[in-house]
Amino acid sequence: FARYASDRDCVPSLPAGAFTDPPALESWDALLAEARSGQVILEMATQTTVEAIFSGRPDQNFVALTIDDGPHPLITPLMLEILAQKGVRATFFVVGQQVEQFPGLALATVRGGHELANHSYSNRRMSQLPDDEAWAEIASCARIVERVTGEQMRWFRPPGGRCSEGGLRAMASLGYGGAFWSRNTGDWVQPPAAQIVRNATEGLQPGDVILMHQGEMCSVEALPLMIDRIREMGLEPTTLSALGENGGTVRDDPALVSALVNSQISGE
Repeated sequence: FARYASDRDCVPSLPAGAFTDPPALESWDALLAEARSGQVILEMATQTTVEAIFSGRPDQNFVALTIDDGPHPLITPLMLEILAQKGVRATFFVVGQQVEQFPGLALATVRGGHELANHSYSNRRMSQLPDDEAWAEIASCARIVERVTGEQMRWFRPPGGRCSEGGLRAMASLGYGGAFWSRNTGDWVQPPAAQIVRNATEGLQPGDVILMHQGEMCSVEALPLMIDRIREMGLEPTTLSALGENGGTVRDDPALVSALVNSQISGE
């Protein structure tokens, strides 16, 4: 924790605005005005298909390790240390507000070889938002991450998994594929580490996408045990993009994808 807490290795190379630019909420009205502009409305309306991934190809011995809700000032550094020790790269779905608060940790995640992905600006449920708010949530997170790290993210995961049709169109108009999961560890309810490992690995199959979070110490305790168990099963954890680069993504009508995720997603 002490190795990362001060961001001493990251601050010199962060852009000047990483700590000084005002938070996106201070210009939220302007962002909503942009979302309601004719150009954005047209771009959203023309999204007749959206890309989504629920799992990868079953004929390759890889599973995706995806971790939501960071950066977290304690949990993220500990997870980064474990992943480095194990030689594993993961996909971190980051929240824009958290990146504003802890830009050095977002940059440290990238420097660790991990993939960043979009988890909205404020972690609000996309199924409950009007289309303009959904667009603003995704766009603001994207802009913050690019400003801090220079990264253009590939995937968007709706907080909680559920998403409206309009939210999916907003996602697609901003160049994102939707990222869901096939293995829910349930770590957000803070079970013992052994239970998290069982939830992730019992019946685990090649191509599965594992969902974890960066919120509690039980997830940190479970992470190295989970990686060891995955490898004992002859599988290797990797990033979501690596899992899907040879197939595994689907493209379909936004209404059908929305109906699918809203009926099948359970838990967080």
